[in-house]
Amino acid sequence: MGAIAVRDVLGDRVADLILSHVPAKRYLVATREEYSALLSPDSVMTLAAQGGPMNAEEVEAFERNPDLAAMVDLRIADDGAKIPGKVVPPLATYEDAIRKLARRTADR
Repeated sequence: MGAIAVRDVLGDRVADLILSHVPAKRYLVATREEYSALLSPDSVMTLAAQGGPMNAEEVEAFERNPDLAAMVDLRIADDGAKIPGKVVPPLATYEDAIRKLARRTADR
């Protein structure tokens, strides 16, 4: 739903990064031993329904994506945002960047 909500405003790349949320989790569980321990109980439960950790072929295909680093970074940032009590910058901090990206997307 998030990808659909932003595609027209922020463009295909941002929407596709949002769509990578589940595959990035599956990738991280498969490639980083410590990552599983960071998942919330709900995320562990949904992982099974989402296909579990990627197998070797899926990892190889995922790693060929030119946006691999951005997908992984976004997933890790999302995980970090779930820490209760964590202080994060307000949305207004990102407003200029979001508006600039939206203008660029509209100009295409």
